[in-house]
Order: sequence, then C-alpha cells, then structure tokens
Amino acid sequence: WEKPRRILAKGGGREEAGPVSAWRGLLVANEWNELQTARLTYPCLTLIFMVFIIEGANMKAAAYINSDQHDYNIYQNIQQSMLLRFAIAAVWFFILGLAQVLFKTLIVHRFAGHPLHSYIDLLFLANTSAIILDDRHSGYYLHGRNQMHHSDTTLEDLNGSLLREDEGLVAGRGLVSNYTGSVAGITGNILASGPDAAALNDNQTFLMFVSPELRRKYDSQLLTLVEQAAQEQRINKGAVTTAVRGPTRPRSSAISASSTIAEAFKQAIDEVERNHSTQV
Repeated sequence: WEKPRRILAKGGGREEAGPVSAWRGLLVANEWNELQTARLTYPCLTLIFMVFIIEGANMKAAAYINSDQHDYNIYQNIQQSMLLRFAIAAVWFFILGLAQVLFKTLIVHRFAGHPLHSYIDLLFLANTSAIILDDRHSGYYLHGRNQMHHSDTTLEDLNGSLLREDEGLVAGRGLVSNYTGSVAGITGNILASGPDAAALNDNQTFLMFVSPELRRKYDSQLLTLVEQAAQEQRINKGAVTTAVRGPTRPRSSAISASSTIAEAFKQAIDEVERNHSTQV
C-alpha cells in the first residue's frame, strides 16, 4: 500500500513518482517463512524429558513382567512387555505434549504475545497486507494498510504516527473503520454498535473468498510462470542440485506478473472496502 514519493525527473523540469522500496515486502516474506517453524511443542525438550522419565526415573520398569505391579526392581533375565512399553511411552508423550500446549497457549501467548499478532503488527508498520491461500478459492487476508504518509521513513516519524494512533487522532487499523452493520454470525442477529462494532472496526484478519475470475488471472499470469521456472530448473540442474543449492533468481516476467497480481488483489480489497456492508 506504500505510495511513491514525488521526486524530480531527470533534468529537473518536473516531478514524477519515485520507486517504492522492496525491502518491506522482503522483510514481511522472510518473517512469514520463519513463522512456518513455530510450534506449540518443542521436540528436543520432549525427547529430553522422555529420556529422563523412562531411563532416569526408571519408568521403563513398569513394563516388566512380574507378579507384583509395584515392584520396579531389576532382576536378571526379566522379560519386558513391548505392549506395556509402547503404552507407557505413548502416555508420557501425550502428557508432555499437552503440558507444553497448555503452557504456550495459557501463559506464553497470553502474557508474552502470540507470534501471529506480532506479525500483523509488522504488516501494519510495513504498510503491507498478506493474502494466504489454503484452497483454490479461499484463504486468509491480513490487513496491514496504515494511515501514515510513508512507511519508508525515520524512526521519529513512525513513533509519532503510533502516538497519534494511541490518542485516537487517526482511523483504526481495521479494513473497515466505520462499520455499523449487522454481525449475525458473530453477535447472534444483533446490530453491531458499541463494543461489537469497535471490535470489527479494529479487526485485521479475515476469511477471504477468491472469485473464479481472479483465480484464473492468478493461475494464468503468475502461477504458471512459477511452475514452468521450477520445472525447467529441475530438468536443467536436476532435482538434487535444486534441493541443495536452492532456486535460481526469478525472471523479470515473473516479477512483472507478481506486480500485476498484487495490483489485482489490491483492487479487489478496495472494492470490498467500498462495499463493506455486503461483503464484510
């Protein structure tokens, strides 16, 4: 959503739109890639605790076949039930996993913040929105457009814009900042006025439906080029070399197609914003 700055053209006779930096988009894409490794559990920590419980605490003795279920002593030539051993390991894996999930959701995400919330804040500061497609015609839209003149600016200007937002001098972060319509799916056929409307006006995450026309444009102009480039690279360099060295630089046609598709999605979002009473 960044607007280009006005700069002097060559010769100094007139002004023209300057280029928009690509670093904000690269930063957002890099942060999204890092989020793909975020998990509610830590496999290494789980395995360490499993070794401590099974071996250190001698919980494996519960799988020994003897006449006394409370006898955990090790005897010579004692047999072990593989079924009990599997059950003990499965139960402790479940307990450790559940404990980590509860710790992350009830404590870490509540008091330290959810990583996706931080990512949405980054989108807002970068004045960039993200569209995540998990199906052919549906996905998620993360709204990141802000009210700043430019996001490529100094730290003082960014801080001043955030202070004006705290003081309520600028519009909210949501896609629709003046929504007062019905939110039957959320509030049970109640008109959104007050807390419900305020929550919707600040909402930056949406489920998104992609029209067949926009999907065909996406497939024909961008996705086809990406698939062709990947196929040519696998044929020319081989699958092993491609996996080890990574993909090559994209062609200029793919970059141009990406800009065209981004503009098409921007127009679709603008249309939703203008007709939010029927589309939000």
